[in-house]
Amino acid sequence: MKAIKIITAAVLIVMISTLSSFAKDTKTTVKSNLKKEISKQISYPELAIETAKEGTVYVQFTVNEEGKLVVNQMNYLDVTFGDYVKQRLSKIQIDSNDPAIGSTHSMKFDFKLK
Repeated sequence: MKAIKIITAAVLIVMISTLSSFAKDTKTTVKSNLKKEISKQISYPELAIETAKEGTVYVQFTVNEEGKLVVNQMNYLDVTFGDYVKQRLSKIQIDSNDPAIGSTHSMKFDFKLK
């Protein structure tokens, strides 16, 4: 009887750790795919290049049911970069079946001249 309890407990531990690992892999893939899509849309703003501006934007957004990125919070010092990031994020459309739907993400955008 004691052996059955030990075996059952071991099986449960293995199952839980496997499911936990799978969930982490799925989250990583979702973030990776979303970051790729965002990276396609956001580059250095042309006006900022012309005026030799640099800056950083921190943004938190949620992917709503329609696949649109909804900005929850933003932090920046230069409105040029803040407005640019917000405008570009608003144009991104994620497939409505994407696992990112309903998730909230935080990203940092560094705009540094080379």
